[in-house]
Amino acid sequence: MGRRLRVNMINSLILVAFSIFSQTEMSTREEFFELSSPLDFRPDSNLPTRKYLCRTPGKYIYIILFVILMLLLGIWFLIWSFDTVEKKSRTSTIQPKIDPTSTVSNCNKRVVGYYSRSETSKITSVQVSKLTHAVFAFVYMNSDGTLKFEKQDEEDRFMQLKDIVNMGTSPVKIMISIGGKENSQNFSPVIESEYRRQIFINSILTFLKENDLDGIDLFWEWPCSTYKSVYLHFICELKQQLQTKDKDYILSIVVPPPEVGGWIDGFDMNNIVQIVDFINVFSLDYYGPTQNDFGKITGPTAPMFNGVPGRETFNVDHTSKVLSCETMQSNKFNIAIPFYTTLWENVQGPIDKIEIFRNVNKVHGKIVGQSHMSRMIVQQKGFVLTPYSFDNATRNAFIYNSSTKIYLTFETDQSIVAKIEYVSEHLLGGICIWTVDKDDEGNSQLNAISFDGLCTTGNVPKYDCSYWNGNTLPPTQCNLTMN
Repeated sequence: MGRRLRVNMINSLILVAFSIFSQTEMSTREEFFELSSPLDFRPDSNLPTRKYLCRTPGKYIYIILFVILMLLLGIWFLIWSFDTVEKKSRTSTIQPKIDPTSTVSNCNKRVVGYYSRSETSKITSVQVSKLTHAVFAFVYMNSDGTLKFEKQDEEDRFMQLKDIVNMGTSPVKIMISIGGKENSQNFSPVIESEYRRQIFINSILTFLKENDLDGIDLFWEWPCSTYKSVYLHFICELKQQLQTKDKDYILSIVVPPPEVGGWIDGFDMNNIVQIVDFINVFSLDYYGPTQNDFGKITGPTAPMFNGVPGRETFNVDHTSKVLSCETMQSNKFNIAIPFYTTLWENVQGPIDKIEIFRNVNKVHGKIVGQSHMSRMIVQQKGFVLTPYSFDNATRNAFIYNSSTKIYLTFETDQSIVAKIEYVSEHLLGGICIWTVDKDDEGNSQLNAISFDGLCTTGNVPKYDCSYWNGNTLPPTQCNLTMN
């Protein structure tokens, strides 16, 4: 019901009441006297005297007016209630109610937040209170299997995160991650050697104990297929030794999207999912300004659905479906939410009239752009992320300036809520943030993350897995005999 129509209805009711009241008014003082005075006191009366006769219709008029007034108030209240309900229903699916002071809901959904060793933004207790797991990325692995911080600034940042977690009142787990793009080269020589592998495992156990941490996250980016059994063996051995300790340590790993580059071939997913506590799916960077053919098309970093021709499966939905159907354990997987902004320059027209997907021309033979920009860098470069366009098919935001040919894509409240609802509807384990410290000072993206009212249970994939021809294996028993 429109606002103007509701106002007109109320005005009409008031006019009706006023009309009724006007009809009850007396036109002259004599009429009033006639209605209100006893007959035996009437000066012009020739009628017989009647004591105690007093006609008082005014009393009934007031009663009628009172009833009408109550009816008007009741009708007004119903209209006001309808308006309130209508407003809530109209906005709840578009803009979530965000409370920047609220903590994460106890909904058995994981909110894993990575913190980068290289960022300089302040780590706050407000941020940490919204997480279930805070992960410091990364602690450096040497070629002999020992661990270290490469710089004093990195160690200081780690200690800052640890202190904030320990001082907090929420039950946040603190972990470290090993690997990443800049430190995955030492995985293969370390885990292939029994001697170095044991040094690596002992280094992990010592680091966890000395710093009173809760677990370890392995981020080998990415093992080739020849290391599939070797990596499984290492994960199995590490888990066994973690279980021998007094503390119930957490073991998680990071895996790539199955449809991109064949990177998943180095992971024995059916067996790994039985060993680790959870898996953080790096379901992002489906599009980016890379120096190959993939960088020649703009697109959202983490589209929920859809894709350009040739990349129809490059999205979070397809990634989650493949992993869930292969392992039949949806709740082990956390999908990624990127807190960074991606930029392309020299961007041209849309592809197949889809505005979010556009062609990019090279400059001097190179794609020009920048990935993983923090909101602080975006601000320093003078970019403003509002207003933006929102693509409903991919559930992502973008900005394109036809004059400067600059294109930006990033997450918003609306795209984040879409991912949160997807996790709940498909019984996934939760989300992982890459990275918390790339948000703005007001934590605008982090504040949009909440599973309040979206609690779900179960582990059977909410996908049509009838197409899946893979063989799902029974739980592994951690065979430690190397192939």
